[in-house]
Parts: sequence; structure tokens; C-alpha cells
Amino acid sequence: MAQNKKVRCPHCSENFDFQDDLSAGDITYCSACYAELEVVDPESGKVRLKEDEDYDDEEGYEVYRQDDEEY
Repeated sequence: MAQNKKVRCPHCSENFDFQDDLSAGDITYCSACYAELEVVDPESGKVRLKEDEDYDDEEGYEVYRQDDEEY
């Protein structure tokens, strides 16, 4: 059975339980702020905020100018 250790969230700085059976590249979540975290080093419990690779600032948004007839 896997044991848990406490790890500090890089987003909110709260400690949360980190399962020892996670591997590098696995995703876990902070139990305090629900930040999505990527496991960097499972031995030390090092995690980082997961980057949203699929996010595109412009995708899905339409820009309207004041001189456009319809808003």
C-alpha cells in the first residue's frame, strides 16, 4: 500500500498529501486550491504547475471594434 507524504503546492503554498506511487509526468491536484500539478521528481515530491499546452489566447474569441455595426 502506498504511503503519502506532505508536499507544498507551488500555487497556494499549502501542504497536501502526495502519494508515493506517482511517477514523473503524472498529474496530481492540490487538495487546498485544486491546482493541476505535474510530478517532476517523485522521490523528493517535487511538483510544478501544469502548463496548459492546448490553450490558445485567441481561439474562441471574436474581437469587435467600435466602428463595427453589430456587437
